Amino acid sequence: MSIVEPIDGYYPITALHRNDVIDALDGKITFEELGNNFMLELAERMEEDYLNQMFWLSLKLIATEMIIEGRKQ
Repeated sequence: MSIVEPIDGYYPITALHRNDVIDALDGKITFEELGNNFMLELAERMEEDYLNQMFWLSLKLIATEMIIEGRKQ
């Protein structure tokens, strides 16, 4: 399922759901234990980590690959 809809010129890349956290932690935490404050802080930390580590390199590599593929057509 794609939820990518541009918002003011921005294209959301992903979303975080409580079930994602439960799956990542092998079910060792419950849905109810993951409050809104926890989820907001986790999403902020995940965004910061992604932007600092992988985002710009991935953006360059994937966009370049797509442009090359498009020019071959």
